[in-house]
Amino acid sequence: MPLLKTFLIQTIIILCFQATACAVAVPIYKILKKKYQNYGFDNFCNHLWYFLMSYFLLIFAAMLLADKSSIFNLIFNVNDTFMDFFNPIAYISGKTPYAAGDNACYSGLSFSFYLVISKILSVIPETAGIAIKMSKSGMHALYVYTVITTALFAATAIKLKKDSIPEKILFLALILFSAPFIYQFERANIIFVVNILIINFYICVESKNKRQFEFGLICLAAAAAIKIYPAIFILALIKDKKWKETARFLIYFAFLFVMPFFLFGNVSSIKEFVVCLVNLSKKSENMISSHWVTIHNFFSTPFYPANHGTIIKTFRILFLAAGCLVFFVHKATWKRVAILSAIMILIPARSAQYAAILMTLPLILFLNSQNKNRIDIVYSVLFSGIFIPLVFESKNLMTVSIMAESISLILMSAFLICEGIYIFITKHLKNGLYHNKWKTLTEVFRQ
Repeated sequence: MPLLKTFLIQTIIILCFQATACAVAVPIYKILKKKYQNYGFDNFCNHLWYFLMSYFLLIFAAMLLADKSSIFNLIFNVNDTFMDFFNPIAYISGKTPYAAGDNACYSGLSFSFYLVISKILSVIPETAGIAIKMSKSGMHALYVYTVITTALFAATAIKLKKDSIPEKILFLALILFSAPFIYQFERANIIFVVNILIINFYICVESKNKRQFEFGLICLAAAAAIKIYPAIFILALIKDKKWKETARFLIYFAFLFVMPFFLFGNVSSIKEFVVCLVNLSKKSENMISSHWVTIHNFFSTPFYPANHGTIIKTFRILFLAAGCLVFFVHKATWKRVAILSAIMILIPARSAQYAAILMTLPLILFLNSQNKNRIDIVYSVLFSGIFIPLVFESKNLMTVSIMAESISLILMSAFLICEGIYIFITKHLKNGLYHNKWKTLTEVFRQ
């Protein structure tokens, strides 16, 4: 199995690098601690992430200078750039958008957005997406969309991110040049809008202002109506026992999800969308891709074309159940948000590399968090792996950036689940027979 051999070699190299980074970080922290008395884990874990991201970005810049052609051919497919923006516009110009097949798997709200752009551009019915892309008006629409969404993301991230202005600018520079964001810009996928809406949801629900809170619910409802899986953040409302707010979110979601379909026919459009979604999922479960970041793709790739779908599907279900359960156990906000974000990325059969931008919110919350400890050094390294701004070409397999993102996402999820289980056990057995042993282990873990 040549794929398995290559897969194992790449995995071992990435794991060794991450383990080495964690091991080297500990003595470096001790040196800095001795030199600067007020220097704690909070500063060190943040600085470690910034250092690793800057290091990878410099390597990527050197690669671009050394061999521009191989890098740009890997990232940018000239015949397919920006087509997640132009294809839906082409689909919507037809009689029925879902007649375009499984690739036209967009919700009613998503198609409504592209319908507005189609009307502005005066797209002729049945026009191909590539033809719209080659037009001046089409490219102008893309420029405006990219500038507005990037500006909104920057404003939202800066608002949530703590620390000084220079550090906020450095954060934006590093995150926007990460592999998930670069690929998102290359595809111009609407997931960028979803990411902005989710971050705004968190900002607003943390506010004491009732109007802002309501706006946050609408943001989450809109995100869920576009991509469906952000609806998992309803667990955040349930955990805080905000039953009325949960009910209002469901009303907003039902309205934003159902009503736009009537622009494209009637209730039958919803059925067509669901059928399209199911067909695309089934098709994806029998495929692998060098640009997908999912549990299915990661564990299927080394054994392809052998199909272990049943085993992997069972693992995905167990991961979903465990993730949802530990969400209610974790006390740290960033960890709860991280496990939900990881579920959104890893559980679907098909999640392209750009889906990793959904980890932006937990990353910002992690960098903002206080009272970090040694385990957070590991999380810093894993976050740098998820947002790695480094791209190597990999023949007949996933790119190294995809491998690093997949491994980091899966490892982070595993750590969060194990940590959640550990917290659950220590909480419920603290008064039992093994109280003293659990107490000792807890003290060791927290040091």
